[in-house]
Amino acid sequence: MTVKESKECCGEEAADGPSRDEIANRIDSMLTMHSRKRDELVFRSWLLEALSVISSVAICSMTFYDFDNSESWQKASMNVLSIITVMCSLVWLRSTSKINADKHQEATRQYSKLKKELEGLEIEKRDTNDELNRINKEIAEISDIIQFTERDFIRLKQYRKRKDYYKKHIGEYLSVPYNIALFRMWKRLRREEKAKKK
Repeated sequence: MTVKESKECCGEEAADGPSRDEIANRIDSMLTMHSRKRDELVFRSWLLEALSVISSVAICSMTFYDFDNSESWQKASMNVLSIITVMCSLVWLRSTSKINADKHQEATRQYSKLKKELEGLEIEKRDTNDELNRINKEIAEISDIIQFTERDFIRLKQYRKRKDYYKKHIGEYLSVPYNIALFRMWKRLRREEKAKKK
């Protein structure tokens, strides 16, 4: 199941078209979500490739090993390693992670271009309804490059909201290391969410 990005990110549009802030928010959302998904897919592809290479090298190194005088568990380990190598190679060959990562990269590039263009229109005072509608149509075209599954869309939207929260409060944790600051902001966010539920 796929999700139409342009409608989900900023809800229903006004009759005369979306405002500049709505378009900017949509572009920022899609930019964050596509770049995050791209990084996940690149890492997944790299991990599969690395496992295939490492296990293949391990098997090659055992070519010179004398298995006639080895223990039974050593022979079993060789068989298990061979199976793992074949499985990783097959999964890597059939994986679409690299292809989809390239598509998300292309979407990220085009959203970045639109973001700069929108900022330029605002500076030059040319952000008219015609220009905004044109950019809005380009956003719809970019969304056709690749779409998120419903699960990914919800997860990445949550990531984007959490990222906005961290950006808002990071200035309060300048004296601590980055990872500790993230952990403290996460705990703070959890406390605020619990307080809202009461």
